[in-house]
Amino acid sequence: MLEATVKVLGREGVDAVTTNRIAETAGVSIGSLYQYFPDKHAIFDALHELHAQRIRQVLARILDTHATSPLEPLVLALVDGLIDEHSADPPQLHELLAQQPPDGGGLRRALGAILTSRQPEVGSHPSATLFVIPSLMDVLVHEAVLARPSGLSLAAAKAAAARAVLSCLHG
Repeated sequence: MLEATVKVLGREGVDAVTTNRIAETAGVSIGSLYQYFPDKHAIFDALHELHAQRIRQVLARILDTHATSPLEPLVLALVDGLIDEHSADPPQLHELLAQQPPDGGGLRRALGAILTSRQPEVGSHPSATLFVIPSLMDVLVHEAVLARPSGLSLAAAKAAAARAVLSCLHG
């Protein structure tokens, strides 16, 4: 049913997402849908959680791979991995997730832990860094997927985002 929701979003947009449309696309009765989800907002919450799980997996994989890497390759891998993960879904899904955000602190906490563990590389203003970098990365990742100018390739957007993050870290 979650896959059906993403299909409806991708083909028809947020306004077309109804429990009836999701059930139809999933090939189940509306009663079956309601056995799992009391309403479409519960489905949206489940999509949020699925998205958060995927982001945690990406972060864990990158941190495992770059556990001893210097900060620059780590940041490049984070930007690359996060943008790739977000671009795998239709933009309409991210628009929906942005309209009804969950806790939202997961990425901030994860990046905060990464930056705290690399304090000598981060610079002399850790509080400012922990405030700015997670927000900057979140905005750049989503904008690369949702609002990238038509003349800017995804690879160029990744490179520009990584430069901006590194510039803040080194500035």
